[in-house]
Amino acid sequence: MSFYAVDPVVQLEDVTHLYRSGRPAIDHVSLTVRQGERLGIVGMSGAGKSTLLRTINGLVLPTSGDVKVLGQNLRALSESDLRILRTQIGMIFQEFALIERLDVLTNVLVGRLGRAALLPSLVRIF
Repeated sequence: MSFYAVDPVVQLEDVTHLYRSGRPAIDHVSLTVRQGERLGIVGMSGAGKSTLLRTINGLVLPTSGDVKVLGQNLRALSESDLRILRTQIGMIFQEFALIERLDVLTNVLVGRLGRAALLPSLVRIF
């Protein structure tokens, strides 16, 4: 099997997202990312990079087009199923909040609190 025969991990097909003003944040974007591939998204401030990433993880629904992550069309998922899918992908926001007194690993693991029993997790961390 060739590397490119692997199903896409992320696939956008003619995705557009319009701001309320009607101005496009992302305009007719199509891309495919397969397992093992790396993709860099670069552009000036306001070019739509963050909106594109938010669209990929389902925080923003596109005005038109389809977004598929791990073979799942995000439009077809319930909020519950979307939350489950998000546990399989990761995103670090531009304005992330670190807890200064914790080391890097613990800060990363804090993001997993929703996946573990809350009280035991908090007791171990704090």
